[in-house]
Amino acid sequence: MKARTVKEPWASLIASGTKDVEDRSWRTHYKRQLLIHAGLGVDRDDLRVWRDELPELLPRGRVVATGAR
Repeated sequence: MKARTVKEPWASLIASGTKDVEDRSWRTHYKRQLLIHAGLGVDRDDLRVWRDELPELLPRGRVVATGAR
């Protein structure tokens, strides 16, 4: 099983289903179950934009979601 580490608030937005599109320029052919890991970093500019969609305390440094791609 693979994991993808994502900065907050993106990890929580993915876990909640709010963010369901990936914009990376590279493709992956991995189609199995994937873990979403909330990294220790926080994207503070995007945190301000999405603050109304997020819980007060964001998880950091742990797996926040599992799912199939």
